[in-house]
Amino acid sequence: MIGTALCQRFEKNSIPHLQLSRNPSGSSKKLVYWNPEEKVLEHEKLREVDTVIHLAGENVGKRWTHNTRKKILSSRSDSSRFLFEKLAAQDSPPKTLIASSAIGIYGYKNSTQFDEESPRGNGFLADVVEAWEESTQPLKDVGCRVILMRQGLVLSPKGGALARMLPFFRFGLGGTLGSGQQMMSWIGMEDQIRAILFFLEDDTQSGVYNLVSPKPVCNIEFTAILGWVLKRPTLFPVPALALRAVFGEMAMQTMLASQHVIPKKLLQAGFEFKYPELEQALEYCLKHEN
Repeated sequence: MIGTALCQRFEKNSIPHLQLSRNPSGSSKKLVYWNPEEKVLEHEKLREVDTVIHLAGENVGKRWTHNTRKKILSSRSDSSRFLFEKLAAQDSPPKTLIASSAIGIYGYKNSTQFDEESPRGNGFLADVVEAWEESTQPLKDVGCRVILMRQGLVLSPKGGALARMLPFFRFGLGGTLGSGQQMMSWIGMEDQIRAILFFLEDDTQSGVYNLVSPKPVCNIEFTAILGWVLKRPTLFPVPALALRAVFGEMAMQTMLASQHVIPKKLLQAGFEFKYPELEQALEYCLKHEN
């Protein structure tokens, strides 16, 4: 979802780029074939690449069976490490890596406010994110500048959590999840893309950054604002018990989790959010959903 939006921005700004694809590249000069499960990569096409933006990962928004857990972990740690080891072994490794991570590393049971210096929390997602971030080590070892983007809920009508919510809210069937008191740390897609471009342009930035709005909201507020923007009622709360029954542990660590995360380091770097308020961000992304 983010990669598609980013490539569209690259095209608009005439920024030359290649795209990793699981489909054979054929004669395309823009596509680079890779299959991390089979350890295949057209690495000869990547010799002149100086920046890598890695956003791939299995969808976490479904019930976590044993096989799903394996896919979520492998798609982030094993696949990433395979790619980064190949890139690090080149005669001229990339100078910059901008890689997705997640605020799930801070855990899901704590009401504390988190910034980039906060310790990791507990839970499956925290374990996944730790392994995900550690997979960048091969490029760090060859002197590559590494940016780790700990993303929250990325707002886009074209994918992710918001896309799954919209049909219910548009039919007037939206409502709070569980108690509604859980904090939601989010970022609009436009600011997500702008932050990546910010990292591309400023080579003094490195390390971990929380990519979330400086103004998180609780689920009650999120529900009310989304209903207001769509001009629809929000009268159908979903009990926590029902979410746990349907989604199991995934519901506890995502939909019902409270994560109050602040983009302290990003703000200190001088990045200015274009849409820091939830209402602004929702209105913008829904206006540009087609």
